[in-house]
Amino acid sequence: MKKVGVERVDVNSIIGTKSGMLTAVDVFETKRGKKIKCKCDCGNEKIVDAKSFKYRKVRSCGCLYSKSKIKDIAGKKFGKLLVEKFTGEIKHHSSVWRCKCECGGIINVKANDLSSGAVKSCGCLRSEVRVQDLLGRRFGKLIPVEKKGKKHNNSQLWLCRCDCGKYVEVSAKNLTSGRTNSCGCLLDKARKKAISKALISRQEKYVEGTDLYQLAQEPRVNNTSGVVGVTYDKTTKTWKAKIQFKKKKYYLGSSKDINIAIQMRKEAEEKLHGEFLKWYEEHKNK
Repeated sequence: MKKVGVERVDVNSIIGTKSGMLTAVDVFETKRGKKIKCKCDCGNEKIVDAKSFKYRKVRSCGCLYSKSKIKDIAGKKFGKLLVEKFTGEIKHHSSVWRCKCECGGIINVKANDLSSGAVKSCGCLRSEVRVQDLLGRRFGKLIPVEKKGKKHNNSQLWLCRCDCGKYVEVSAKNLTSGRTNSCGCLLDKARKKAISKALISRQEKYVEGTDLYQLAQEPRVNNTSGVVGVTYDKTTKTWKAKIQFKKKKYYLGSSKDINIAIQMRKEAEEKLHGEFLKWYEEHKNK
C-alpha cells in the first residue's frame, strides 16, 4: 500500500496550523512538490517544503537563529542616533532597534544599517543638507533676515522683512518657488484693485437703483423650480414667488401649484419697467 504523505493532506487542514513560529497561510504545487507559504510571528514571510512544515523541521523564517546571535548594542551611538532597545523584530536577518535622534525624533533601524553608517539620523540630517542659505537674498518684496528653529512641511522657516516694513515667517520652499513674495500686502493690493474694478462694472449695470445683472441671472444650482424668484417652502408645502425691484423685495404670493407661482413671477417681470408697482398694489392683497 502506498504511504499517504503530506501531499494528500487537505489544503484546508494545513492552512492556519503552526510549526514553531510559522503559521501556514497558503498551499501551492511546484515541480518539486507542495510548498507552504508561512507567516512568521516576527512578521516576515517564508516558503517552506510541506514535509518540513508537517514534521516541524522548520520553526521560523530564520529569526530564531538570528535572535540567538543578536549583539546587544543598546546604549551605543551611531551618528545622531542613540540606541535605546531591541524591538523584538528581525528584518532580513538583522535585528531592529529603537533609536532616539539628537533632534528628538524616534526611529526603528536595522543593526546592519546602523553599523554600516547607512542610517545616521531620523532623517533630519538629510533635511539639513537640503536647507539653503537664503539670508539676505531677495524674493519679490521679501528679504530673509533670520533662520527660525522650526519647519513647515519639512521645509525650513525664515523670518523675512517685507518692503512695506512688516515681518513674516515663510518656508524656504515657498520663497524659492515664488509662491510667496510679500507679507500679504501685494495680495491685499491686488484684491482691493479687483474689488474696485468689479464695483465700477456693477455700477454700470444699475438703472434707477435696479441691478440689471440680477434681472438677467440664471437660477441657482439649488433652485428646484428652475425659475429665479420661485422657491419651495417645506413648512407650508407651497411654492412662493418673490421679486426684487429698485432695491426693494416684493412677496408676490404662494401656491401649491408650481405653475401658478411661476406665472406670478413672469407677470411681475413683464411689469418691471412700466406698470409693476401699480400692478403690485392691486394684487398684493388678493
